[in-house]
Amino acid sequence: MASSPRLVTGERQAPVQDTEERQSISDEKGWPIPDGCLRDNSSMAESDKATEIGIACNQQDLRALRNLAATRGGLLIDSLRQKAWPLLLGVDQESTTAPQSSWESLPTHKDENQVKLDVDRAFVYYPSESDAQLSTRRTSLQTLITVVLRRHPYLSYFQGYHDIVQVFLLVFGSSPLNKPAKETKQPQISAECMACIERLSLLRIRDFLLPTLDGLNAHMSLLPSILEVADTELYVHIRQTHRSYSLSGILTLYAHEIQDYDVIARLFDFLLATDAVMSVYLFGAIILSRRDTVFEIESTDTDMLLHTLSKLPQPLDLEALIAHALHLYSQYPPLKLPHGAWRQISSNSVLKTCSYGHDGYRKIRGKARTRTTWQGENTSSIAKKKPRSSIPFEDQTLQDGEAYFHAQAAELKRAEAREKVRKKFFSLWIRYRKPARNLALFTTVAVFAYWLRSGTDLNMALMDILRNLRGMRTT
Repeated sequence: MASSPRLVTGERQAPVQDTEERQSISDEKGWPIPDGCLRDNSSMAESDKATEIGIACNQQDLRALRNLAATRGGLLIDSLRQKAWPLLLGVDQESTTAPQSSWESLPTHKDENQVKLDVDRAFVYYPSESDAQLSTRRTSLQTLITVVLRRHPYLSYFQGYHDIVQVFLLVFGSSPLNKPAKETKQPQISAECMACIERLSLLRIRDFLLPTLDGLNAHMSLLPSILEVADTELYVHIRQTHRSYSLSGILTLYAHEIQDYDVIARLFDFLLATDAVMSVYLFGAIILSRRDTVFEIESTDTDMLLHTLSKLPQPLDLEALIAHALHLYSQYPPLKLPHGAWRQISSNSVLKTCSYGHDGYRKIRGKARTRTTWQGENTSSIAKKKPRSSIPFEDQTLQDGEAYFHAQAAELKRAEAREKVRKKFFSLWIRYRKPARNLALFTTVAVFAYWLRSGTDLNMALMDILRNLRGMRTT
């Protein structure tokens, strides 16, 4: 049996998983996890693989397509990605041909000024084109983002979103690269590209478009658990370092960090073909690949560790890192992470709704996918609707994504309110901690606990609590 790939000399590797269990994961997920973690496709001619990708796209064989996207070289070229990415994101043919209402008449989104500032800094590293051509691309990019935000005004733009979208715009082509600038003055955005960005935003990176970036915390919180089981010594060495080192990579799907177009396009092949949580496992693989470098820094020098861990290794051996991420996932799947890390993730997070653990690999050749949609319902009614559970990713609708969004936003708002009250109580406990007042304070805490369970109005509960405390102060 071949050993697991070693990325850096001296790196600590977990033992190779039992073949039968690894094969079961491969069968269920459709990702290649054989001995050595990643099947070496170097012996397969690119033309042969391109033919396989084309067949998988034509037959809408998602399992085969995901396998091909995850193996060495990914989907190879943009013309194949233009066919494969919409399938991987569950885009319906109907959504690309149905007439769309004009977006110009929709209300301006609150974040459009920030969008323009970020778009003005887009396309810095790629492609290598004239200023006029890049200006046209930036116009297309701003239009694409603006359309998504106006159609879904509850979304909150984050800096780095444009880095993700620009990759899609280049793959699908806002205009041919060799077309004279004078012929491409108007933005040209394909319907497939628009549909992909909408589904990506609502169903794959929804957690990052919530009113606050608290949704990102769930993603970053899994990384220490992965490192703890994969390399305990390394985990102990960096556990005092703030986990924000993974923020930019996870938030932007590495599009802000990777400056080579071919590399980021190939990485998107992999990320779109696997669970949303795979980007976290990939960052775990990146940290493990830098084990020797990390141990050269004192564990107490958290600033230097933070700086080092937040940078991608150069040169970037992406294929090896993908292989290692798949290995980590097969060895330590989310459900088996320590301290109940996975159980603490919201059921409305993309970490759980964008998972191919359900019937996500069934062939759909010869029949159209049926989707239950909530046509004609306004945003307020969708916000009140309980999200549907256990829906295969490719069968989820934009309305499902919106329902998940509002449910998770409400969860985060309640969590924020509980945290504020907890801090207020701690402050009051310090202020009113004399023994004679403990009984009254205990009663107040009981009222607070009742509120947490019953979900009664927070302001009324706080008024009752403060009334009790004022009475305590006068006695």
